[in-house]
Amino acid sequence: MNPATLVPIVVFIAVLGVTLALADLSTRRARLIQSRLADHAMQISTTAPSPLGRLEVLRDSSLGAANWLGGLIRRLFASGKVERELDQANLEIGAIRFNLARALLAALLFALLAMVVHANPLLAVVVAVVVWAAPRFVVRFRAARRRAAFEAQLAEALDLMAGSLRAGQGFLRAIEATAEEMSDPMRHELRRVLDQANIGGNAAEAIGKLSERIASTDVEIFVAAIAVNRQTGGNLTEVLDNIADTVRARRNIRQEAKSLTAAPRLSGFIVAAVPIGLAVYMAWINAQYRETMLHTTLGRAVLVGALVWDAIGLFVSLQLAKVEY
Repeated sequence: MNPATLVPIVVFIAVLGVTLALADLSTRRARLIQSRLADHAMQISTTAPSPLGRLEVLRDSSLGAANWLGGLIRRLFASGKVERELDQANLEIGAIRFNLARALLAALLFALLAMVVHANPLLAVVVAVVVWAAPRFVVRFRAARRRAAFEAQLAEALDLMAGSLRAGQGFLRAIEATAEEMSDPMRHELRRVLDQANIGGNAAEAIGKLSERIASTDVEIFVAAIAVNRQTGGNLTEVLDNIADTVRARRNIRQEAKSLTAAPRLSGFIVAAVPIGLAVYMAWINAQYRETMLHTTLGRAVLVGALVWDAIGLFVSLQLAKVEY
């Protein structure tokens, strides 16, 4: 593509992104208040005009034409899945800002490579796509690490809750005492549960939202048991003890599965690394081989195809070594 054509396109994208970002910032506070009130609007039973309605009228009259920009940016960049991933990773960025930052960074790098460095347009596109996709993988990796840390603390936290209940404390007080004894991420999540319960929410609903922030089967078992106990009654201390035993058993199975599949997973990485190492070695010792592979169309196509198939093989080998429990 002609650089003279790319310049106005990139400038348009950058100006549009900055405009949408400013519009989002101008409506962020009103949307946060609207969302918080909406979460608890069903718990307010009164015939008088609700604060939610007055806020909506004020919002419509004060923001005016900025609302359509906020709606446009939400349709373009808001994603419920991205929002959940950011929440699971404990990143208070927001899906709109996150996606905007990714889009602007990818556009700027594409413009830099295509017009300033005069690199191959295909290379610029590949770099832009990688820059757009890489933050999602980082967020997912952070969420997975946080989930693993939470699962490692869950059994001990349940023991502390059961001990507090045996001492005569209430359920919320037991959660508060457990939060004081535990470290992050358990402490942070339990405090969020307490905050949601203390501002008028139901304790079972606050616990239920925990499974949305921590995508774990162990947490789902805990949430389901608490919900059933709150509806049907029973000995909550005994329930927590049983859940703690179940979580420990699942943790032992998980660790045993990882140890049994360590060799297949390592073999997959080794098999995937051998072709790459061999290609690097051949290119280093043979100038003609290096020239053909890196500076001809056929060589580049073969190299890209080999890398793609190598990545597919690694993915298949890791999936075969994965154990569901």
